Amino acid sequence: NVTQVSSGWHRLQWSLGFCQRHAKTQHNNLATFAIQVVAFSVPTGLIWYVWYKFCVEEELQVYENQNDRDGGQGFGGYGTLGPFVFGLALGPLALALDLPGGEAWAAVGVIWIYYTQYLLYKRLNALYASADEPLPLTLWWLAAPGFNLVVGLRQLHFLAKFFAKERGEK
Repeated sequence: NVTQVSSGWHRLQWSLGFCQRHAKTQHNNLATFAIQVVAFSVPTGLIWYVWYKFCVEEELQVYENQNDRDGGQGFGGYGTLGPFVFGLALGPLALALDLPGGEAWAAVGVIWIYYTQYLLYKRLNALYASADEPLPLTLWWLAAPGFNLVVGLRQLHFLAKFFAKERGEK
């Protein structure tokens, strides 16, 4: 019995040693793969965010216009993303061409998207207030960079939930 346990322990040690040596040779491949995943995830996430932002802004603008809710407080998808993309594109381009004001253009794009995000918070909360529902979003969430993107998922969820209720769905 003791010899069987002992030989089993040696096999386990050998296989663990082999795995460790194998892992060391595979480390560079794994690190390269991780870098590639992150590199492709960031643009994919940005594309998703822009598409989500466009759809939400357009849908809410149409709803507000149809229901005569202050004539629509937002700028729609084009009005929201146009200045944002324009500012973000002109900023780096101006810097690359060594033109003055590159940082300002990029800042204008970022400030614009935060302003329209503030309007979206306000508009979505107004929808819930008009239906006598608790407000789903808190304004201070805008102040936390990065968290604002997570809250974007909440905005999408609560907007979909509101529209489903408007259609009479459960």
